[in-house]
Amino acid sequence: MNGIQDGHLFSIDLNVLDLEHQNHKIVGSDKVDKTNKVEKAKDTEFSFKEILCSSNVFEMGGKDQPQAPSHFVEIGHDYLISDVLITQNVWENVCGDYLSKKKENASNMPIQRVNWFEVALFCNILSRMANLPSCYEFVQGTIFFDGSKKGYRMPFEIEWENSARANSSYEYSGSDIYSDVANLNTKDNYLNPIKMRKPNDWGIYDMTGNVNEWCNDIFDESSYYKRIKKGGISCFDVNEQHFELNIQNSKSTQMVVRGGSWFNTPSYSKVYTRHHQNALLPSAMVGVRVVRTV
Repeated sequence: MNGIQDGHLFSIDLNVLDLEHQNHKIVGSDKVDKTNKVEKAKDTEFSFKEILCSSNVFEMGGKDQPQAPSHFVEIGHDYLISDVLITQNVWENVCGDYLSKKKENASNMPIQRVNWFEVALFCNILSRMANLPSCYEFVQGTIFFDGSKKGYRMPFEIEWENSARANSSYEYSGSDIYSDVANLNTKDNYLNPIKMRKPNDWGIYDMTGNVNEWCNDIFDESSYYKRIKKGGISCFDVNEQHFELNIQNSKSTQMVVRGGSWFNTPSYSKVYTRHHQNALLPSAMVGVRVVRTV
């Protein structure tokens, strides 16, 4: 079983879209949808490349907690992952004025300061644009995730690490020299536009550095030990992944983030390093890329 096999371009003509979405407020945002409509984007088209990652077996984790012990895992499904971080321009094109985060002269910069629930809503809108079923359902303040749906979503950390490693043994995604592939430890320089460093071996950019990336897992420091106890190679089946989160009760819910950011040190940002962020708390150091199951 190999990793990347091919890639194709995801492109949407936004002039033909007139989307409806759930009428609800995202906690942590001061914007409320009062019209039950997503405004059409000002730009007419956006695109990003999707990299096809096939089912794979690889060694996940590292020597120290919370990424220990290292262990072999199997991803039993194929998935597409965006080759770049979601940019502020893409976010604005998808959401219009709703959940607007865009700054002037920053179109090609990664989106940042978005909480986990806002990203879930973004994924749903993007899915509807592509005529795909939504993975997240918002019902009276609770979000339900259904892994059997084929729409856009955040990557599970096992998918994220598989894509970051790209069947290599590099410490960072694409190199052992972090400056080749990552914007790290640059507190004065802040963000970089996407694709300023070279991609990894599967053609994926910025999986190390620039911004950390939201994942679709509730953080559990002992999750790797739980897998080891089962013995053998741990198999991950996305179709079996279902969970729910109540937005109001999520003040202490920690979601996995991966990859490191412009602010972080290289030791913080290796391909196996695990971190977490409060689901409701936006950060200048956290953004997202999207995946979908095929």
